[in-house]
Amino acid sequence: MMQPAQRNLAVLVEDTLISLQDSLVLGSQSTAMLGRQGKPYIHDQLLRLGALGFSHVIIVLQQLDPFVEAHLAMLSALQPDCAYEWLLLPPELAQAKAGKLDRLLRDIASWLVMSGRVTPLQTMWLQPLRYQVGNSMPWLQEMAARIEVHGEHEPLLGCLLNPAPAYQGTMSITVPDWLDVIRLPPTGHTDAVAARCFNQLVIEPQAGYVRKSSFKTAKMNQEISFYQQIPSSLCLYFPRLLAVSQTGETASYQIEYFPFRSLSQYFVFYPLPLSRWQQVFEQLLDIHARFCAQSGPAPDSARLFAFYWNKTQERLAEARLQPGLQALIEAPVLQINGRNMAGISKLQPIMQAHLQRLCKTATSGFLHGDLCFSNILYDPNSSMLRLIDPRGDFMGSVNQGDPRYDLAKLLHSIHGRYDFILNDLFEISVTMPTDTVPAGAAPAGTAPAAHPPVVELQIGSRPETAAIEQAFMSALQQYGQFALKDLILLEALLFLSMLPLHQDKPLRQKAFLMTGIRLLNDLYTDQQGELNAPVY
Repeated sequence: MMQPAQRNLAVLVEDTLISLQDSLVLGSQSTAMLGRQGKPYIHDQLLRLGALGFSHVIIVLQQLDPFVEAHLAMLSALQPDCAYEWLLLPPELAQAKAGKLDRLLRDIASWLVMSGRVTPLQTMWLQPLRYQVGNSMPWLQEMAARIEVHGEHEPLLGCLLNPAPAYQGTMSITVPDWLDVIRLPPTGHTDAVAARCFNQLVIEPQAGYVRKSSFKTAKMNQEISFYQQIPSSLCLYFPRLLAVSQTGETASYQIEYFPFRSLSQYFVFYPLPLSRWQQVFEQLLDIHARFCAQSGPAPDSARLFAFYWNKTQERLAEARLQPGLQALIEAPVLQINGRNMAGISKLQPIMQAHLQRLCKTATSGFLHGDLCFSNILYDPNSSMLRLIDPRGDFMGSVNQGDPRYDLAKLLHSIHGRYDFILNDLFEISVTMPTDTVPAGAAPAGTAPAAHPPVVELQIGSRPETAAIEQAFMSALQQYGQFALKDLILLEALLFLSMLPLHQDKPLRQKAFLMTGIRLLNDLYTDQQGELNAPVY
């Protein structure tokens, strides 16, 4: 008899109830949403399963959790070829496990077969979302069992540590090596922030400080100088600088610890009510107005233009060295999501003229320099905001610069959906041209034109994301200090200039490039579909 086609199935099992403290901090009912390097643990798990080629993922939870449900809905929209679903663990199974993981997995496997969720002929990969808390430290033990069933009528059983007795026929069970053993902080919220590859973060919640270290001593010293030179009227928006040290080739500093999540995490993973976002935007723009009040001499327009333009050109030139980006950067026209858009080469003259005009109207104010969502900590209970990881250098100044740059960074997170792309919550496909338009099909007197690259880009979102973006754009227009078209130009330049910084993620680079091109086309394309400089 012909065997039914197998479908790769993965099952994630939550075998521990979330603590009351973590539940209050997260607003979640599942350990799957506990933080790991700034992201919910389940996020990396699901991305890894997708990379391994699984086309069906079942998450078995101890309690109903809307955050997990919303995250699965977002992934389902991005990856329609993979089926995501969650199930509640039956109470009798949760009560019967008595701490025995092997028994729990075996019973869950049998339960899934009996419920018709899987068939005995499928290959199932079981993995617990397991948090074991001991007397001294908690550990996450990430374990996997691959259960392969051979034969037409054999039931599927799950077992991690010990072979289970076969009801009928035989089955083979292979237990691989430990995948990893990772130390987690005492509670889920202390792992709220992820360090960049060249930085090291040590969080001491009981002592009340965070220590940041790096071998990039010049950058660290810039940040230290920033904290040391914050005007007294603005100190309340930043953690206090507690200590500074330099040992050999490593510089470090300690700042006050706030156990808050970042706005990036709330925007992508842990939804806040729209009214709360409106309050956050009001606070941020009020802070920005206070920054602008700390004004200094206006920057030289030629130097400011060189700062923005030259950096972008240098980064694009560096990105062109990558074969996968060169053709996209040099294409005069691209088709993005079914719409023909001008490429970088066609956009540059308009961008350059716009930027020159922008720089001639520049003012100077106190500048954070990297005011993106990941650098803004927020506590919903107290409505307290704290700003971290300042730039520390803008055209040679520690904390003075073009105030529009901070607003462009905020747009970058909200309007450009940078945080969704950074967390790999996007899908992109690129089809490069393989031929040209036949000569007879081109207008008389013109050379045959090449087909443009065809790009499909879908960036993840939550049901409330568009409303949050609209709330910020409305607040920004009401703020009225700077022309929105100027801010969007700077936002687009941010996307273009970051391409070489993500060489290890070529798909992410393409998503950044396409987002920058889309923003510029939206900015410069008039109602007749022609490219024109913005009218002031």
